[in-house]
Amino acid sequence: MIGMAALGIMPAAPARAQPSTSGAVAVQGDVEALAAAAERAGLPGERLRQKAQEGAAKGIAAPRVLAVLAQMRLHMDEAAALVDVANRGAAQPLAAKQRRDLVDAALGARQVGVSSSALAALANAGLTLRRDPAALQGALVAVGDLVARGFDAPTCEELVELALAQGFSAPELARLARTLHDLAGDGNPGEAMQNMRASLRAGHRPPGFEAGKGGPLEGPVPGRARGKDVSRGRDAKPRPAPLRQQ
Repeated sequence: MIGMAALGIMPAAPARAQPSTSGAVAVQGDVEALAAAAERAGLPGERLRQKAQEGAAKGIAAPRVLAVLAQMRLHMDEAAALVDVANRGAAQPLAAKQRRDLVDAALGARQVGVSSSALAALANAGLTLRRDPAALQGALVAVGDLVARGFDAPTCEELVELALAQGFSAPELARLARTLHDLAGDGNPGEAMQNMRASLRAGHRPPGFEAGKGGPLEGPVPGRARGKDVSRGRDAKPRPAPLRQQ
């Protein structure tokens, strides 16, 4: 029998196994279902999609990604409950976007280590006492920023709550966090925070934050590199809870 090779006919190479996309499609479906369910509840579902994309880019295993998303959804529900309790009995309910933005800001703060009790206190100060959703959102962003930069969480929480209760506006709260960070450039961030907290505890606005003023700093303190994390000794970048390979 003449072999196929002798006739110049080479056997076809075995087909290479193509990677299955069914698993990826299934995960995408799960992610979309979680995000869509969150959005139906008035929550920031896009946050879940973004976190899933982050996990996929890092090569995190699908079960781990889905577990993180489930935990995020729990934190969203917790944040929404705090906002809703603080808003209970208000003459005018929050607009859907206002509520979603507040939940998103509270979620961001929770993920960097702000306690749920602090979030509840801020929600009460911003919605029950002041009825100022924009200021509350600014407070949530400010406290999350400070904690992410490495400042002591309980002190940050009290400081921002005092400022919110004393009528700081959203722009003032944003400047408060930046000012505190810049003024801590001498290497003792705790001292700057303690001084600012002492002023607020005594019922006084810190210097430069008196009513009607725009805040002491419109830019970095001269001679100091803005963005330097003095509490950690490296460039400051707020760090959301990362997905980790397991």
